[in-house]
Amino acid sequence: MKIIERIFEYIKYKGVTIADFERKNSLSNGYLRKMKQRNADIGETIIVNLLENCPDISLRWFVLGEGSMLRADAAEKPTVEPSADTDKSKMLDTIATQTRIIESQQHQIDFLIHRIAQNEA
Repeated sequence: MKIIERIFEYIKYKGVTIADFERKNSLSNGYLRKMKQRNADIGETIIVNLLENCPDISLRWFVLGEGSMLRADAAEKPTVEPSADTDKSKMLDTIATQTRIIESQQHQIDFLIHRIAQNEA
C-alpha cells in the first residue's frame, strides 16, 4: 500500500471529507484524488505538511505502512487552555508534556526527511 492510500485510510478514520482534509492541509482541491488515480508518489513537502497537521499519525505507519495508524501518545492533546483554577505548577507540567510531544514529532520529521533523502540518492 502506498502513502496516498494510507492518507485516504486516515481521512476515512477521521470521518472528514476529502475536500475538508485538503483545505486543512493547504492542498489544492482534488489533489488527493488525482494522486490516487495516478497511483502517484507524494512529495516530501506534502508529507511533512501532513505530518505537521496530523500529529496523531504514526510516522512508521504513514511512511512504511507498518504498525498502528495512530501514535501511542495520540491521546495527549498539545493544547493549553488555562482556566481560573489552573495553578502555575499544573501549567508548567502541561508545557513540559507539550515540549516532549513536539520534540518527538520533530524527531519523526527528521527521520522521515532522512529516509526520503536516502531514497532519492
